[in-house]
Order: sequence, then C-alpha cells, then structure tokens
Amino acid sequence: MKDSNRLIAGFMGLETSDEMSYHESWDWLTPVVEKINKLGYTTEKNYQPEDGDWQFRIIKHESDSYRQFSEYGDTSIEACYLVVIKFINDHNRN
Repeated sequence: MKDSNRLIAGFMGLETSDEMSYHESWDWLTPVVEKINKLGYTTEKNYQPEDGDWQFRIIKHESDSYRQFSEYGDTSIEACYLVVIKFINDHNRN
C-alpha cells in the first residue's frame, strides 16, 4: 500500500511520507479524482447489488477512441483507490 500511495503522491506532484491516506480517506483521494477529471476523463461510481460490491470507472470518450479503466471493491473508496492506481500506472507508461 505504501508503494501505491507513493505512486499517487508522485502523480499529484507531492512529496511522499508514511502518513499518506489515499487508501482510506476521501479527503486524500478526491483531489486525485479531480485531477483525473481535469485531464478530460469522466469518473463513475456504481453499486453492484447483485454482487454486493462497488465499481469505479474512469472513462475518456474522444472522437476516434474510447478509454476505460474499471475496478471493483467491497467499499466505494477501495474501488476508487484501485482504479486510480491502474489509471496512474497506464498514464505513466504513456
């Protein structure tokens, strides 16, 4: 979890510390989602009653392409945290 929190802090242009709480606090995670939205992506959070879990998606529609990242979790913040990590890893590769 520390490595993932460091990954997110780097994406946000912040120094890392052991006190980062992206994995458990919306106060930490919401600015990350907002930065992703400013990059032209839309975010969606859905409860999946048939499975009893949450889905969080990051989507970008462009005239010639469609990009989507999706993750599931027992809580909405877990699903969001997981998809943010997936998004940042892809973003850093490109």
